[in-house]
Amino acid sequence: MGHAQRHSAVCALVALVIAVPGTVLFPQARQTASAGRAVLLGKVLDDASDLPLDGVSVEIAGTRASVVTDTRGDFVVSVGREELLTLTLRRIGYRELTQLVHVPAGDTTRISFFLTPAATTLDTVSVVAEAVSRSPRLAGFERRRQQHIGGAFITRVEIERRNAIATSQLLLNMIGVRVIDSAGVKLLASARGYKVVFGRTSEIAPCIMAVGVDGQIKEWGYPVDDITPNDIYGLEVYSGPSTMPREFATLRPDGYCGLVMIWTRADR
Repeated sequence: MGHAQRHSAVCALVALVIAVPGTVLFPQARQTASAGRAVLLGKVLDDASDLPLDGVSVEIAGTRASVVTDTRGDFVVSVGREELLTLTLRRIGYRELTQLVHVPAGDTTRISFFLTPAATTLDTVSVVAEAVSRSPRLAGFERRRQQHIGGAFITRVEIERRNAIATSQLLLNMIGVRVIDSAGVKLLASARGYKVVFGRTSEIAPCIMAVGVDGQIKEWGYPVDDITPNDIYGLEVYSGPSTMPREFATLRPDGYCGLVMIWTRADR
């Protein structure tokens, strides 16, 4: 079957069931379908490699609801009756896909969606004739910035131009990053979606990004505003493991949510 014949989908939602790693969802979906509901079992794959894609946001037209694919690329949508659904699938590094799918009542429909890789450039600051630090500690930052290795970069010149009061303000408009407030503390979360937290019950939580300072990864949920913009030489932002340089990918095994590395000034 050619790529042009492959199905893709979009959905108006009454109730959502999110496919979670380790959770048996397909039997549950069959039970739901037998009760007269329409169920869509979706799988999202890379069109070039046919490998499953996690972290794909699946939005349902006409609602504010969305689901995110699990590590196997799976998601589940359940509706109360027969529907012609419109789904929009988004993931950083891939072309957005919007298509229709018909979900019959009392039945389970299985469809695979194929996303096409696309070059996606995060906001990058480029300053002509900008001074480059000669500090050995900052050499890696300068090399990655000049070679545009996978991420987005904010330099000292840009920090001064923005005149931000807090470090979190520097990241407010950065693609792939959400600034969230947790009991008055500003945390950085991935805009790719959410993650599932397992306990007595499974819950959906923001995908908190890893934060590093001068090459060292900090504890989970590090408050970035503990460092002031005046103390920062530069920042580099990576939306996920596929964009991280090798030297950072080995620092944290759970880099799915992305990484923000902060470099402090050598002259302070």
